Amino acid sequence: MVLIMLKKIFVFSFSVFVLFGTATQFQRLKYLLKQGKGQISLIHKAKDIEKMLSNNNLSDSLKAQLELIRAVKKFAEDSLFLAQTKNYTTFYDAGKNNEINWLVLAAYPYELKPYTWKFPLMGNFPYLGFFNPEDAQKEAEKLKKMGMDVRISHPVAWSTLKVFKDPVLSTMLRYSAGRIAEIIIHETTHATFFVHNNMELNENLANFIGKEGALHFLESCYGRQSATYLAFKAELERKEFVSVFLFKSAMQLDSLYKQLAEKPDSIKRAEKNSLLRQIEKSYLELPISEKQKQETIKDSLLYNNSLYTQFLVYNQSYSALKQLLLGKYHNSIQLFITDLHQQKHLNQILDSL
Repeated sequence: MVLIMLKKIFVFSFSVFVLFGTATQFQRLKYLLKQGKGQISLIHKAKDIEKMLSNNNLSDSLKAQLELIRAVKKFAEDSLFLAQTKNYTTFYDAGKNNEINWLVLAAYPYELKPYTWKFPLMGNFPYLGFFNPEDAQKEAEKLKKMGMDVRISHPVAWSTLKVFKDPVLSTMLRYSAGRIAEIIIHETTHATFFVHNNMELNENLANFIGKEGALHFLESCYGRQSATYLAFKAELERKEFVSVFLFKSAMQLDSLYKQLAEKPDSIKRAEKNSLLRQIEKSYLELPISEKQKQETIKDSLLYNNSLYTQFLVYNQSYSALKQLLLGKYHNSIQLFITDLHQQKHLNQILDSL
């Protein structure tokens, strides 16, 4: 099975190189092969969840989390009408505190525009994922030399869009029941709806359906007055509060960059840093945890355009989608998803973004 998957990746990648045989595409070929190898290694080491649950030696905490994931998967497929796949039927254990993947993101220094990597036949992507931290660091350094705002983060999960059988990752188990449900539903949305070369639409939809779907799952399992439901609802409200701030900051930066478009870089840099200092000051006054504030300041995230471009990729249309859900669909995420299965409705959402 592993050899068959490796052969598929090689044949696809070689075809890409033959069709688009430039030096840049040769690097893309190497990347695809290396990532394919890493993904297959991860899948090969993953254990079947059903077999794990039948093991009497499994800890109660891990058993409860795996049963939760199994219940979320069933809810996503049966009640939310998302794609039925073999995803999340296996478990890859690297430990809760050991990172599995490193994500490189970049943005132009004086423009709220993500740097994108183009893959023939696959489209453009505003990030690259790596299974090796040294490879991620090497890519980040290359982008910094190009003058980009660059950062490295760790994805909670990712979807291979049904190319592989995506496993549950041990790093997912760091989170609350609501957040785990959101992650599984988010990634299952990717496996259900994917518009070629439109990452903003794909991520906005998955982000929205993940959050709303998780709330519906928790309500069905625990009830609206349960501590589990209320804790996740409060978590989403805190994130929405910060989202409003980030969106406002992004619009301020975007406006400034447009005003400075014809100015020399020295002036752009000074004006950018001045505005970012104001943004930081306002951020420190937000009624959120001091830990969250200090981690963001320590990592200089507020001074990095890739924070704002990534935020917009995932969140720009959240409010519009929420209004659509409440208005046209009377807060029924099931009706909303049923409509999405008709391609014309997906195109209507695409046109409105």
